[in-house]
Amino acid sequence: MNFGQSKVQAIQLIKEYSKKGILIDTAGGNYQDYILQMSPLANAAQMEIAQYVKIPSVKSVTQNPIPNLINLLNEFDMAQYLPDKPLSYEVVGAKSYSFEVDRPCTVYIKENGVTLKQIDVIGINKFTNYKGNINSTGGTIRMEFAGSYPYTTRFRALFKYAYATDADVPAYGSFVPYDMPTDYMEFDKIIRWYDQRQLQETSEYLKTEDKKVYINWFLTGQFDIHYFKRPTEITSATLDTYEYEIDPKAHHLIPYYIGAFACDESKSNVKSLLLGEYKTKLSNISNQSVTPVAQQIQNIYGW
Repeated sequence: MNFGQSKVQAIQLIKEYSKKGILIDTAGGNYQDYILQMSPLANAAQMEIAQYVKIPSVKSVTQNPIPNLINLLNEFDMAQYLPDKPLSYEVVGAKSYSFEVDRPCTVYIKENGVTLKQIDVIGINKFTNYKGNINSTGGTIRMEFAGSYPYTTRFRALFKYAYATDADVPAYGSFVPYDMPTDYMEFDKIIRWYDQRQLQETSEYLKTEDKKVYINWFLTGQFDIHYFKRPTEITSATLDTYEYEIDPKAHHLIPYYIGAFACDESKSNVKSLLLGEYKTKLSNISNQSVTPVAQQIQNIYGW
């Protein structure tokens, strides 16, 4: 069902579609008064229904971690910097870096003793990532931590390769963060695609309330992050051809909602009837599974 069809059905439900067998003029003021209310009502209806009849979506990401030249399997640990105890890490041939610190400080990136970058960290009181490329000639690279006061660092990495921009350098950590799309409403699961034509639902991730999903740094492959999304907002600019995004099984609920709240105050009995029908139908359909079969992969498959 599209937006335009639901408006016509809502008009029919509130008995304002025809009078004595003659269609009411759709350009007339009374008819248009009803129509002008329907965009926000249709939006509210679909948003509410989407809480129960969820709209599945997928964000796909790929991972193939670059080795950390400092230590292939370490540097996730916390190390404390103290003014009387120098803290530095040195490798040959690094072209990019990443680290976290939790307090103001200065970090130097040096090549053969010459400072290539000075990162002045100010205004923080929690672990924050800093990363970027190193314009080096392939010599000995030293990541040197400095400052006047104690602080803690973690997730230190020097990588062999440069990236197109500083923002493209991996944020080294035990888990890689991925921002979920703006339409994200609720997490579902993650399906991991392996080499050798296999896929499996994985539990090696973390999720937070700030719409981020973190995947274990050492995992490789394609990761399909399945989630439930909010539908596109319906506004006065939405065309009548717009197709509702909730499962088609629930489309028929929307005209009842629109009709109930667009109904004239003098028709309180009609409003109560339509709203009651809407709630009953929503209750019935929300108890049914509308999750597509494609979302129900649980085990490893190979072909």
